[in-house]
Amino acid sequence: DRARRRDYYRWLLVGVIGFAWQARVAQRERDDAVAARRAEAEERAKADRLAMAESEQRRLAEASEQRAQAINDFLLTRLGAANVRALGRDARVSEVLDRAASTVGAAFRDRPEVEVTLRRILGTTYLSLGMVDEASPHLEAALELDRELHGEQSIDFARSLGKTASALHQRGDVKGAAEAFERVIGIARRAGGDEHPLALQAQVQFANCLVELDRRSEAEPLLRAALAGMTRTLGRDDGDTQIAINSLAVLLHHLGRLDEAESLYREAAALGERAFGPEHPDTLTALANVASVLRSRGDLEAAEELMARTYDRVLGVFGETHPKTGEVAGTLGEIYADQGRFQAARPLLETALAITSGVEGDGTVDVARMKRNLAITLGRLGETTRAIELLRDVVRVRTSLLGAEHRDTLIATLDLGNAPVKDRQFDAAEPLFRDLVATCVRAVGEDDGTTIIATNSYAVMLMSQERYADAEPYLLDALAAGRRVQGEEHPNTVITELNHVAALREIGYDRYVSAEA
Repeated sequence: DRARRRDYYRWLLVGVIGFAWQARVAQRERDDAVAARRAEAEERAKADRLAMAESEQRRLAEASEQRAQAINDFLLTRLGAANVRALGRDARVSEVLDRAASTVGAAFRDRPEVEVTLRRILGTTYLSLGMVDEASPHLEAALELDRELHGEQSIDFARSLGKTASALHQRGDVKGAAEAFERVIGIARRAGGDEHPLALQAQVQFANCLVELDRRSEAEPLLRAALAGMTRTLGRDDGDTQIAINSLAVLLHHLGRLDEAESLYREAAALGERAFGPEHPDTLTALANVASVLRSRGDLEAAEELMARTYDRVLGVFGETHPKTGEVAGTLGEIYADQGRFQAARPLLETALAITSGVEGDGTVDVARMKRNLAITLGRLGETTRAIELLRDVVRVRTSLLGAEHRDTLIATLDLGNAPVKDRQFDAAEPLFRDLVATCVRAVGEDDGTTIIATNSYAVMLMSQERYADAEPYLLDALAAGRRVQGEEHPNTVITELNHVAALREIGYDRYVSAEA
């Protein structure tokens, strides 16, 4: 009995184990079947996704092809030969653009993806012609369409925002442009990384704005980083890289680092001629900048020759009313003025002012600078009344934009004080000078070059009225500061010393005169 029970339990245990094994096998088979079905489902889903992706790619390609065809058809219809002939043989590019621009909204009201591209094309083309007022509505419309179609964090929106920023910059709203370019940088970096081409382009433009806003210490690292990124990703001979090279050179020029600036200017000019040709706008810009740095070095003959040649090319490429024409005309006029050729300088400076104020209005830093240059030339030609009117505008604009104690405002006030002295209008000049000297000492300090010149100029005005005793303390202040800061041999120090000697002689302080001599 005991043996039978042992056998029974042994076979019972074997049966349980066998059953458990069979259950595990069955479970494994069920699991394998489930896994197989899941894998099959995943394969079907993957195939479906692939098919959907291929379908979407075909749809996008077809949509892109249709959009390109629609754009081509529109441009051919609106800008085709028949339409141009209808405007006459003297039709300007702007007239042809106007014809296309007048119908783009109605033609693609139900196709915003086409309209946005055409708006951007029209706005950019108008902007390249210096026609900011005509460009702005198209660029703003493109920006709004991109916002609706793609959202404010998209590359498309950032690209349109960058074009709008360029329009603001060209109009003279440098602060507004800087804010927009900085926003473009952020969007492009989030979408494509720090070296996304749009991020690097916007970084260069943002830095250019900072230079104009007197934030030059911030601009240099941005420009160097953008140039390094473009060199890595685009190559040294790329057009955007050339713009970055030129922009860095402009900053170094402003900072007085002329050797570095000239080297980069010449690299940008050579790159432009090699890659784009001698008449390309970027090549011409670089050549004009080479001429500017030659002027800063004092080589006026070489600067004049290169700038005059560049001006002729700019006229041929851009025409008589483009902002680039105004910019180069103004610089050539300044070179003539530096040479004392004021009659030759005047029409160029008038042209520069007319073109730039026509684009930017009267309230910008660039227009104020051009008014100052023209006013100084008119003063040298004896046209004091108009010179004073222009200088008053310069002081008003700079005070409004930069503040009453900004160095550029102080220099403009100094010019305004000197202008009436030439016609012996001392009653107008004296209060200006008195306030100016006090403001200079407070704003930039008694040892600043602007303060020294203002103090000496005030003293000379007093001497012109034979008020030598009144002038003498101001001459002493200017002379002491000049010796401390500029040295005994500096031309300004020598001139101030001669004025002081003359004042002492007139006062009758002979012993001081011999000591000064």
